[in-house]
Amino acid sequence: GEKWIGVEIGPGLFVIDALVRCYCVTGNTIALEAAGRIIEHYFFSSDALFRDDGAFIFPGDVEPQVALEKQTIDYVPSLGHFHTRSCGAVGLARYGVVTKDERCLGLARRIHNHMMSYGTSFGWFPENLFTDGREVSELCDTLDMIELQLLLAGTGHTDLYDNAERFAKNHVAACQCVPDDLVLESVRETKGLVDNTGQRRYTDVIDALAGGFVCVTYPDDVYTAYPGSRFDPDPSYLIDISGCCSGSGAKAAYVAWDHAVVEEKGAVRINFALNRRHTAVDVRCEEDEVFRMILHPRVDKPILFRIPEAVGPQQVKVGSREGSVSYQPVGEYIRIEPNGCKELVLEFPLISREEVCRVAGLDYRVRWSGSRVLSVDRADRTRPLRNPYREWFGFERSIA
Repeated sequence: GEKWIGVEIGPGLFVIDALVRCYCVTGNTIALEAAGRIIEHYFFSSDALFRDDGAFIFPGDVEPQVALEKQTIDYVPSLGHFHTRSCGAVGLARYGVVTKDERCLGLARRIHNHMMSYGTSFGWFPENLFTDGREVSELCDTLDMIELQLLLAGTGHTDLYDNAERFAKNHVAACQCVPDDLVLESVRETKGLVDNTGQRRYTDVIDALAGGFVCVTYPDDVYTAYPGSRFDPDPSYLIDISGCCSGSGAKAAYVAWDHAVVEEKGAVRINFALNRRHTAVDVRCEEDEVFRMILHPRVDKPILFRIPEAVGPQQVKVGSREGSVSYQPVGEYIRIEPNGCKELVLEFPLISREEVCRVAGLDYRVRWSGSRVLSVDRADRTRPLRNPYREWFGFERSIA
């Protein structure tokens, strides 16, 4: 029916999170009730867009590739726009957290698991659910996944912190334009960039770009629209800094930074291995043969450090030049008693590995060192590409 077509599906799912946030800020119970009714329709009714196992439902059993062939503006987004679905899942999870609704939280986790099958382990997810090898990612997708993971992690699914950390440290960080990027220097030779308002800029282009976030990307390159892609004829997509999703990069960086260190009543919890200045502890990360975290406690509380994936509790070592430090594993964390030490040094080995990610119909070889991507390569590339992944452990300059 017409209810599946066009704009009705998008706003319906997008508005859920906004309504729940409105309730949290204002106490407006009408907003929360409205969110609940929308959730009931889109997630639990006979017209739901999601199966109970978290998989997507497409009306009339029409798959995304069929929608692509239809070439209609309304039909494609209603079926295969990833951000529409992921944003709805964030609203579902936030509603579950606020109302303590286990039914919503359980479905949100299953939807998360299904959505992970569409993307990569470093945070790239397709804009649309097509598999023709030409698909780009929207940075909104990655933001949604990080927010969903953090919401669920706060309810006990702490294994999802690993995903959120990998996504933030790799894809989000890679999407930020920094002044020393060689590709930005090439902008000097262009006639200017076209943004969504149709304006052009011919001067101080690099300064204008630095600090912003690229909107659409490929798994192995955040800037270049390669020949044959559906964006190749459009020069504005060569560096899409003014797209609809660019702001999501700043928000994703902030959300990760904000959750990296959390001060609780009885302890200080470090969830991510990211640089972080906090009122409870300063965190600085270094990497050579091992991963090293230097901590400067500011409050007299135990510190809980989350053990990264693939690292055993016995591999984490904690010490100080000022005296002995007691520490022991507690679940997925290492509990550290500072004992008045002003500086603590925490170390664990870096696990090197390679994997092949198949996404949007193509295979990519990914090399890792711990939770950091060293490179992403595609065998059939015919020209050299910039490697956007670099050594970077925090987002201080992104939000300063």
